[in-house]
Amino acid sequence: DLSVASATNGANGTVTTDGTTVTYTPAPGFYGTDTFTVDVTDGLATETSTVTVTVNGLPTGPNQTVETEAETPITVNIVPPVTDPEDEALTIVSAGPAANGTVTIDGADVVYTPAPAFGGTDSFDVTIEDPNGGSVTVTITVIVNDNAAPIAVDDVATTNSPLPVTIDVLANDSDPDLDPIQFASAVTQINSYDPSLYWACLPESGNTVPDESGNGNDGTIQGNVLPGDIAGDCGGATPVFADGSALIFNSAPGTLPTGNAARTVIVRFRSDLAAPSDVGLFGYGT
Repeated sequence: DLSVASATNGANGTVTTDGTTVTYTPAPGFYGTDTFTVDVTDGLATETSTVTVTVNGLPTGPNQTVETEAETPITVNIVPPVTDPEDEALTIVSAGPAANGTVTIDGADVVYTPAPAFGGTDSFDVTIEDPNGGSVTVTITVIVNDNAAPIAVDDVATTNSPLPVTIDVLANDSDPDLDPIQFASAVTQINSYDPSLYWACLPESGNTVPDESGNGNDGTIQGNVLPGDIAGDCGGATPVFADGSALIFNSAPGTLPTGNAARTVIVRFRSDLAAPSDVGLFGYGT
């Protein structure tokens, strides 16, 4: 019977034998090609053979911790920072699951989407593989900030045209997380309503009141229009009140018909116009 009489170590690894098989263990950090010799005997003669071993370099990469807002997806770069020592192409073969969100693979990245209303810490594993089957698994930890939107409360003010009225819009608004609230950068900060300047028939649009984390909510400003008030140029538009009666606007600025009863008018700032002179206030009766 044949048996392994002896085996030499490779230049970059150790070799052991039990007399039938040999085991090669590469040195830590080594990848590439190594060789060693084995002496095989039948009890009468001995033959030496050379064994060549190719050691695949495994991909490596760090665990990561990332942060996002509630109900806001976040893209996490995986390849890199995961790299291969032999510069072989790497593929994400699995990602997730996460206990409190969903994970999808997007090429060399993964996208984590928190579950609705979830806030806290979540985590998931990502496995990356090289063409030779070598792989590494990294853990991604996601901190989801549970930021609630501020509460925008409608504001009420009364004036007779052309007298302006100043309204502290944020005074009665609040934030559940106690974050400071402010106007969004995209919203012109108009804190006063002068009907002689800004009355116009433009499409209504919500006024966003965000907190420092960027969440927003809409509010309205309510005022009263009295008989004899000045109406702006509405280009012939005719707003209709909820009771079916119409408020007639002339094509040029003029005075509201004295026969009209006092009306409550809801005013909304347009958040898509930049300059105060361009802010459209759309009124309709209730």
